[in-house]
Amino acid sequence: MKYLIYFFSIVFLLSLNIAVFPLLKIYGVMPNLLFLFVIIFSLESRSYDFLFIAFLSGIFLDFFSSLYIGSFTISLILLAFGLRFLVRNVVTLEINWKYLSIMLAVSLFLVMLFIWGYNNFFFRFKLSSIYINFKFLLGRFFIEFVYSWILLFPMRKFLNVVKFINLNFFVRQRVL
Repeated sequence: MKYLIYFFSIVFLLSLNIAVFPLLKIYGVMPNLLFLFVIIFSLESRSYDFLFIAFLSGIFLDFFSSLYIGSFTISLILLAFGLRFLVRNVVTLEINWKYLSIMLAVSLFLVMLFIWGYNNFFFRFKLSSIYINFKFLLGRFFIEFVYSWILLFPMRKFLNVVKFINLNFFVRQRVL
């Protein structure tokens, strides 16, 4: 049942991304709420549910983007694994806002780099007609980082609400 709650959370965030944030673009850039959800969930999750979140978010983002299929799915799964490994094995301190900002910047850059390389690989072999200019992505990086950083705290609160719903549902299910 918790996966159903995760599914509806992802659908809700995707609908916000599609319906609301195109109206709030800054220089043609809008934040990716599913990307933020994957980052925060990977950093704070105790189980391997982050893989489900990353996979489903990536599939939905692939369906709604014009990029080559698998661009977001593979990049978000690799990002989630990388963040999980980093938090469990390398970073021994508590994740605070300073580290979260650095992780957001590095994660955003790595996802942009992966999407650029992945799509241009298929473009080079004429399997895709979409060419992505890296200078264009770098020009959007700072604006997208600031926009995502502003929404990081509300996304963390949203994750707490999702965890609260999961916890209360499972407690009630065990009692009955």
